[in-house]
Parts: sequence; C-alpha cells; structure tokens
Amino acid sequence: MKLLCSFSLSSALVLGANATETTPSITRQPDLRELTQFADPPIRVAATKFGSFFRNLFKRKSKTEENTESEAAPKLNLKNITPDQMKGALKDALGSGLDSAVAKLGVPGGFLNSKSVKLTMPERLKPIETGLRKVGQGELVDKFVASLNTAAEKAVPVAGGVFQDYLKKLPIKDAEKLLNNRVDSATQYFRKNTETEITTQFRTKVKAMAEQSGLGDSLEALMSKIKYGASLLNYDIEDLDRYVTSKTLDGVFKMIAAEEKQIRQDPKRRTTELLQRVFGATK
Repeated sequence: MKLLCSFSLSSALVLGANATETTPSITRQPDLRELTQFADPPIRVAATKFGSFFRNLFKRKSKTEENTESEAAPKLNLKNITPDQMKGALKDALGSGLDSAVAKLGVPGGFLNSKSVKLTMPERLKPIETGLRKVGQGELVDKFVASLNTAAEKAVPVAGGVFQDYLKKLPIKDAEKLLNNRVDSATQYFRKNTETEITTQFRTKVKAMAEQSGLGDSLEALMSKIKYGASLLNYDIEDLDRYVTSKTLDGVFKMIAAEEKQIRQDPKRRTTELLQRVFGATK
C-alpha cells in the first residue's frame, strides 16, 4: 500500500497527457485510481522518479524565515545634537538607502543576479519545480523564475516615489533611541510604520510591471505542464502578484538596512552635513 501511494500520487503529474476537465475537490486528496487513470504509459515511467512529489502539494505550510537580530549600533554622543538634527540625519540615512536600493535593484539583473534578494520559486510551487526539473523541463522553470525577478526589477524604479512620499511624511519618535540602538533601527522603524500603506500602493505598480514582463503567460505555461496539479494548487496570477510584491519589498528594505549600517560604520558613506555631524558624534 505504501508503494502504491507513492507511485500513484507521483503519476498524477501529466505532461501532455489527455486528462479530462473534471477537477477534484481541493478539500480532499483525490482517490488514487482517479489520478492514475489519466497518465500515459511513458509518463508513468517518468513519474516513478518523483517519490513524494504530489504528497508535497498537499502540505500547505509555508517555510518561516528565522528572525535574527541585527548587531548593535556604534554608540553616539548626542548631547550637542538637537532633536531636529537627529530626525534629519535618520531621514537622510533612509533616503540614501532608498537611492541605493533603486540603483542596485531597479536594473536588469538587479534581483536575478543577487544571492541575497533573488526571487525564487514560490513555496507552494516548489514541488512543481522539483517535478518538472526531473523530467527535463528545467528551462521552463528558469524562464518562470526569471520573469518573477524581471517584474521586481521593473517595479522598483516606478514605485520609488511611493517610498519617498512616505519617508517625507514619516513621524520619527524617540530619534535618540533609534540612533543608539541597532545598526538597522531606522530601517525597521520605517518599515513598521509604513509597510501596510506602501504594500497597497506598491502592489499596483507590481501588477503593471508583471503584465509587461509576461508573468501571467509564464505562470500559464508552467501550469500547462501539469494537469491535476494546477487545479489542486489553485494558484493564480493574484497569488503571484502578492508574492512578487512581498519579496520585492523585502529586497528594497534589505538594501536600505545595508546602507544604514554602512553609514553608521563608515564615515565615507556620510554624504550630507547632517550625516557627518550626527553619525560622526562618537563617544
């Protein structure tokens, strides 16, 4: 029975098979006989390579990223710095980080060629990636992943103004604490106080760039290679828009944080008078 389960679920990956349009209920695991009857003989042979391929499709748990605390910031002597100067320096640091993020990420390859912010296959689609690669469809997967990153790269410059608008309006409370806390304290404060609003506006930009990048067509091409898998996953362009929006924002804020850290630690990165005065006020 154990072997039958592994074989039957795997063989439901139908590459080019003539499956009927009947869609199994997403609330239950399809009957094993329902799945196996649609696979052509060659596909059944290939399907034996997958093992637990389709079992993973029913695991809807997302991988939770570990939250790691950033390092402490160099302590500053702020006795001769006014509150307005502190706030101004923090906004200068965030603005510099945003400029850096747009310059690095908003270009061809900005996301795709970066190990730290590259968009990979969405968690719910990773079992499909594994299966398609095992039957020689890796090029299709690579094109899909590239289209994800292209959409993100195109969205960053277009949506840069959204970040700037919220940065200008950002009310900074307890600036001294932010300056003497962690190396990315300002970035985390910015994100915490604006992310909901920024996400709403940013997603509109992402959707437009996704259309230009042919992301919908790439998703359709990917799903066309699996018959029952597509209906079981119930994954569409709206899910993809949300994924790209979330990961693009992660990348932008990560770059802002990296620049903030450099400004705190490297005097050469302090390009304004306020940055030099405030972040240079070491004890």
